[in-house]
This record gives sequence, structure tokens and C-alpha cells, in this order.
Amino acid sequence: MLKTGDIAIVSGARTPMGRYCGKLKDFTAMELGAIAARGAMERAGLQPSEFDHAVFGNAQQTSGDALYGARHVALRAGLPIETPALTVNRLCGSGMQAIASAAQMVQLGEADIVLAGGMEAMSQAPFVIHGRDGFALSPGGKLEDSLMVALLDSYCGLYMANTAELYGEQQGITRQMQDEFAVRSQQRADAAYKAGRLQEELVPVPLKNSKGETTGEMFTEDDHRRPQTTMEGLAKLKPAFGKNGTVTAGNASGIVDGAAAVVIMPIEAAQKRNLKPIGRIVGWGTAGVEPKLMGRGPVPATKIALQRAGLTLDYIDLIEVNEAFAAQYLAVEKELGLDREKVNVNGGAIALGHPLGATGTRLVITLLYELRRRNKKYGLATACIGGGRSPAVVENLMEIKKVGVLGCGLMGSGIAQVAATAGFDVTVLEVEQKFLDKGFAGIEKSLAKLAEKGTLKETPEAVRARLKGTTKREDLAGCDIVIEAIIENVEEKKKVYAALDSVVKKEAIFASNTSSISITELLTSTKRPERFVGLHFFNPVPLMKLVEVVRTIATANEVYESAYEFAKKLGKVPVRTSDKTGFIVNRLLVPYLLDAIRAYEDGVGSIEDIDNAMKLGCGYPMGPFTLLDFVGLDTTYYITHVMYDEFKERRFASPPLLKRMVMAGWYGRKTGKGFYDYSDLNNPKANKL
Repeated sequence: MLKTGDIAIVSGARTPMGRYCGKLKDFTAMELGAIAARGAMERAGLQPSEFDHAVFGNAQQTSGDALYGARHVALRAGLPIETPALTVNRLCGSGMQAIASAAQMVQLGEADIVLAGGMEAMSQAPFVIHGRDGFALSPGGKLEDSLMVALLDSYCGLYMANTAELYGEQQGITRQMQDEFAVRSQQRADAAYKAGRLQEELVPVPLKNSKGETTGEMFTEDDHRRPQTTMEGLAKLKPAFGKNGTVTAGNASGIVDGAAAVVIMPIEAAQKRNLKPIGRIVGWGTAGVEPKLMGRGPVPATKIALQRAGLTLDYIDLIEVNEAFAAQYLAVEKELGLDREKVNVNGGAIALGHPLGATGTRLVITLLYELRRRNKKYGLATACIGGGRSPAVVENLMEIKKVGVLGCGLMGSGIAQVAATAGFDVTVLEVEQKFLDKGFAGIEKSLAKLAEKGTLKETPEAVRARLKGTTKREDLAGCDIVIEAIIENVEEKKKVYAALDSVVKKEAIFASNTSSISITELLTSTKRPERFVGLHFFNPVPLMKLVEVVRTIATANEVYESAYEFAKKLGKVPVRTSDKTGFIVNRLLVPYLLDAIRAYEDGVGSIEDIDNAMKLGCGYPMGPFTLLDFVGLDTTYYITHVMYDEFKERRFASPPLLKRMVMAGWYGRKTGKGFYDYSDLNNPKANKL
């Protein structure tokens, strides 16, 4: 089963929101839903025949056929007759529930590509007379406004606005505070429109007249906005739900018509189609609260979603909270401790409107576009729901752009080179400038050779321009991932991580290139255990394709998947492995190398014969002794101790000969002596041991 972090939102589009009984009044919810759906599919570059399911939310279901509204949307959008559809109703959270339901289908393997969204035609909310054949009509045949009835919670006997006022009063929210927030919403939306930010998520609606004929006019903007709103004007408005109330038409969400849609699929499926998702879903949650305080729903729902995502609010860069009522939002803000500068940065439902079934999807789309625009990573979308419920969805972009490398030795310089070659900006940290100079000289030499062979897509100078060396930890502060490649010593590594933890931004990923040390032990030196992984490269890094991506029990799924995708972007072949000493390769390789030494000690064959036997008999590119010298006998010796300490098995125990060679300073190629003598690099001779 897929994990939540494996699920991508590939595209999203929404209609402009039309004011109550305005230009969209003659459109059914399904017609608006189909327009948004076609927009989302077009942006994804997918054909209708590629979809396995459609899930759409609709709250009021203002027409008789809206009972199976998702089916109508799917067919109107061009999906095949054979494609099933599901209509969901979680009131104001319907659009968000549609996304969660679609993600669950993908997660369970029931569907590969799902069209999801929400729709609402509030202008078409009917007046009804209760009764039918065989039953008496309601007393006096009284007409009932279904829109107003929908705003009343029969369980607690309060209108939604009254519950917002009650919650606001509990949290000390005044009328002035509500009006100030309403002005902010209008101003933010106006600024967003003037900057062209909200237009990016819109798909225009071809308008029609009451006869259903197109007029040639396109509806292209949310028209509920009132940028001229002032505190003085709002102060003149009377409370809408009781003379002692605080909710007015100016500090509550607007009644509008509209729809929104997204395309959801596994990240792996998106990559196979060369699609670039606008985000991924990393967690969701739903909660119930006391109906008379229904506006409080986002508080527990947010906590559930964050916990499932392995995050805290500190990691969240942007937040979209449905502005059902200013009183309700402000109370949620106070209880959760939200940073208002991160919330509804392009305005919210007070300015844009609240099309009940569509709002949840609209929040997600607006959030993802703004995260991408600001190059931020984590976003939270949430809304309150009548009856005392609330959904919350956590999304992220997790796009790695800046790479930090600790150490400029053989492995560090190699990692830096491949990252820069792949287009990343790379900063390498060393303790002294001379180590940087030596490492960068090696990189330049390697790049020159690759250019000479014609395997470098850019000039060496272009790649080199993305590389920066430093001896200051502060220069790694803005990196998205920091990869450690220093000496294979657990205490030294922990010391470096501890020093960097308070310097590097909290959302950055820490990775270790260790070949044997427990990643879990290393992460104990930081306050970001969930953002710690292993990325084990192989020497020489520019040539060896494999990277072991190591997950600990504490690693957040989206962090692990981001590290895995990062390895792929480096042109490597990543393999998944858990944090067991030696991982995959050394778990199998080390016993083989140690057995070769034991075979030599036992007189089974000479160094040359054992090497040739394994090359020619097993097809290995080099024999075990040549490989030992290449890896480094000191490195192998260290690894054997780590692995033996963990498993206490003889196959991981260091043979006496290996110990003596290391004690004598014979480390292999790097010291000129190992199992072979490298006085003549072109013709090494086996040493007599």
C-alpha cells in the first residue's frame, strides 16, 4: 500500500466564484464542476480515458440530479462511460473530503489516476414545500428557504453564525477585531488580483443566458470582492443573526457559485509520464467537536493531520483556513497560535466567497500555487463544518534546490560534483581552505575528463559555477539538504550535526553518506530526527550509479521520498533500505571480502589467483583484494568492527591479517601499499604477506 507522501496532486484549476444570483446563477453545480474538471485535466496534460475514477463534493445538491453529481461532472468532462464516480457530502469540507477520498483510492491501489474536486450552485438553492402525494403539506403550505435551513444546526438549535459568535466570545474576539480581519481579507485579495496571483488558478467560464445560449462573454474573475471595504463602512452594518451579535454581512464569508478540481495520482506514475506535480499530500485528518462550537473544528483536525504527517506547525510555511466567519477564524488562530502572516495571504472567503462544496478544493489549489510561487515547502488547508466537524490536509512541494556537502575529500567532492552536474547549487563545507582547494582541483580535473569524452552536457565552467566552498557553517543555512561525507567516525559525525542543527533551516533534510554507522545513532545529535536519512554513495561517485537510501524508524515519509527522488535527479539508481548496519551492499560485500582474506590466510590460493578466480569465474569487474585496496583497508577494518558489534557473527569479524596491515599503515591504493604494491600504478604487484 502506498504511503501518503507517495500521492501527488498533479494539477488544479477552479472557476472564478460568482456572487449570489449573479453571472453564474444559471449554471448548475455539475456544469461548473465540469468546467473546472476540464481545466484541471488540460493542465495535467492527460486524456479523459486515462482516469480511473472521479470524486466530487457537493453540499446543497440544489438540483434533483445532483444526488449523483460526480457522475454528471465526469461525463460532461469527457470521462468514459465505464469510469465510476463518487459524490461526497461533508458540507463545507466536501471538496477537501473528495481529495482525501481520491488519495485513499490511490493509496489502496483501487485507482491510479483520479479526478477530484467540489462544486456548488448556491444561487439555485430552492424554496421548498414539505410533503408529497399521500402526505399533508406543511402547515399552510409554507415555503422554506433551503439555504437558510442549511445554515441552522438542528442538533444545537443555533445558526452557524451564532456558533461562530459563541466560539469567538469564548476566545475574547470583539466585533472590531472581526471587522479588521474582514478588511484584511479584502485588501489581500485585491493585492493578489493586482499582482496577477489568483488568476493563475482560474479557468474562465463561458457565460450563457437563461435559455442556455452562450453570450460570447467570459467570466474571468471572482466578483464577490469588495476592495473598497473600510472599517467605517463595516461598523455601520447591523448584526445579521440577533441584535446582540457580532457577525455581519461584511465580516462573514460570501454566498457564491463555483467549482474546483484537481488531478491525483501516485508520484511514481506522474514521473513515468514526465509530469511535474504541483504538490504532494503528506497527511490529512478529520475531527468532531461540540456542535455549538462548530467553528473550533480546525483545531483538533489540524493537530491530527500534522501528527500523521510527522510535522508540527513550526514547519508549516503557508496556511489556508476557510474564513466562514471572521469570529470563527480569529478564535481558531488564537487557540492554535497561528502566525497570521502565513494565513490566507491572498485573501479568503470573506473576500472571494464560500461555495460550500467547492471551498475545500479551492483552499488546496490556492495553497499549492502560492507555495510554488514563494518556493516554500509545507502548507496546511483546513475548514470548519456545520454540525461540529472539520477536515485538514497537509501538503508539500519538497523541491530540493540548494545542496550542502560536509567534507571535500574523495566522497564529498564526488557528491558535490554530481549534484552540481545535475543542476543544483552546491555549497561544500570544510575545516580549512586547503582541503577545499584540493577537493575542487579534483573536481575540475574530473569535469575536464568528462568533457573530453563528450559525456558532460554543459561546459566544465558552467558546472563549476554552481559550486561554492566555505569554512563557515552559516553558509549552509539556506540549504534544502545537507549531506555529510566526513571521516567514518560516529562521534565526529555527531559533533558536526549538533553544530549545524541550530544553523541550517529547520525544514532542511540531514543525510549521511556513512557506509556502516547507524543512521539512528547519528540523528540523536539533532532536534530533527524525522528529517534525517542515509544517502550512501559509492566510490567513485561520478561513475558509480548506486545510492542506498536509508530510512530510520523516525524518518518522516515525505522526507524519505524527497531524498529518494533527489538521488534519482542526480542520475543515480536509488535502492530503498532500512537502518540495519551495513545496509544492503556491505551486508553482503563485507563477509565476501573477509572470506577472501581468510582463504588467503588458509593457503587456498595466492592474492593474484583468488582475484583472477573471482573475476573470471564470477564475472566480477575486479577481484576481492583489488577491491579491498580500492575501498581502503582502514575503512574496511572500521566497518567490520561496527558490523561485528551489531551482529556478533563470525562472518563480520576482522581476520588477523587485515588488522596487522592496518596497524602497519598499509591502507591500499591511497598509501601505495595494501595487498598490492602501487609503486607502479600501471602495473601493481601483489605483496608477499
